[in-house]
Amino acid sequence: MTDSHILEELIDAIEDELNLPSKFISTLYNDDDWSFIVKLHALVESSLTNTLSAVVHQGKLEKQFAWLSISDDHIGKIRFAINLDLITNKQYNFIKKLSEIRNQVIHDIKNIDFSFPNYVKSLDANQKKALKNSIVQVLPDGVVNFEESNILDDLKEYILITTFILIANIFGKKLKFLE
Repeated sequence: MTDSHILEELIDAIEDELNLPSKFISTLYNDDDWSFIVKLHALVESSLTNTLSAVVHQGKLEKQFAWLSISDDHIGKIRFAINLDLITNKQYNFIKKLSEIRNQVIHDIKNIDFSFPNYVKSLDANQKKALKNSIVQVLPDGVVNFEESNILDDLKEYILITTFILIANIFGKKLKFLE
């Protein structure tokens, strides 16, 4: 079995688990940047809702978890996920950063023309470093060298890869928890 075949099967399994249309995940990258970030954030949020519901009460609380904010530091989905050891602090930081970007684009219709290159240009040096760091920390060791990487030049691609790794880890934790 090739790596690409394993990846396709993993994507299919995630889409099935979340009741998504076939090829939803594999076609995300082709969306404009605004649609991409909104859909990707929804994918992360749905993955957390699905996993939290399964882990906490075998699916009986999915509707209640769906209504929780994702990034509230006290009672949000990521706080539950941290407390249940479903995500790491590094993954938490990435989700927070993804949520910040999503909130920026979603709450004002004027941002419909959002683009990653313009977004990166709008960041100061500390914000760029924090964004880059939130991505690098979720990626497996050795995938990218923080100092030499072109993460900000290929931000959309790196966010997609990081999100997919995050979601695969979330579902992996769910499966271990339910064994």
